[in-house]
Amino acid sequence: MVGRSCALCGGTNNVTREHVYPSWFLKRWDATAAVDGPFSTKINGVELLRRDGAIATNPRIGRVMLDLCQSANGCLNTAFELPAKDPVRRLLDEGSPLLSPDEVHHLARWMVKTLLLAAHPASEHTAFASRRVNKKNTNSPWLDYSKKIADALEAGRLPDDATLWVAVTGPNGQPDPDYEPVYLRHTTRADDEGGTGHVRTTGFNLLGGDRMVLFQLVHHPLHDLTHPFRGTGTVTQLWPNAPAALDLSTHRLLDHATRLSHVFLESGFSQGLRAGERSVGNGLPWMQWNP
Repeated sequence: MVGRSCALCGGTNNVTREHVYPSWFLKRWDATAAVDGPFSTKINGVELLRRDGAIATNPRIGRVMLDLCQSANGCLNTAFELPAKDPVRRLLDEGSPLLSPDEVHHLARWMVKTLLLAAHPASEHTAFASRRVNKKNTNSPWLDYSKKIADALEAGRLPDDATLWVAVTGPNGQPDPDYEPVYLRHTTRADDEGGTGHVRTTGFNLLGGDRMVLFQLVHHPLHDLTHPFRGTGTVTQLWPNAPAALDLSTHRLLDHATRLSHVFLESGFSQGLRAGERSVGNGLPWMQWNP
């Protein structure tokens, strides 16, 4: 397509506008739009509003679009989409558990890939296309999108230091635990490794019920951290080191009013590291110096 370039490789040949959330996934809402629509969008738990103050709605679920070349799109399809179709449909549409490590592995890889593409600064979010990109929220683009992320995805891999958690909210869910926020960092090292920490949180209603599943992706280059909710059993790490099985119907619930999307802060704090060193800890970097 004339005037477009691939978001991953930068090439201009055979570039088309592609769905970040694929059509086979969006059909779950399109099929029930007449009953469940119109659809609204929440940012950090707050309904997106029109200029007149009314809730912004759309007759169909919002799309996220991104320009990709035929080669990159084909690689994404082979490496991520095809292996994940069945596990994603069974977990999110049918509510069936994933009972093998391979199934959870494919689901997790697909969700990490999808959230990384949705965070690309060239992505177009039709549900809130008019929002300014400098209004910071968990759906803001990562303006300093790392070439290492793009290169990894183009090659069918996930970048290092990308961690994915899942949570489920519902009626009678437990309140958030007391926690201190996690300050994501910009790390630099002499070997040209490092980068800026970012977070991406998204959620989907589970069909046929009043529960919602939340996926939270954190890219934390050279930064070792922990999720403050993990000790309560209300979040489960899916990537890396996917669990052997995943059953959302038995997952411990958080209250719908959870502030999960506020746990990780894109602080902008920088930390220079020595050769072979990594940043450690959830707090401010100057509180976590390694001896």
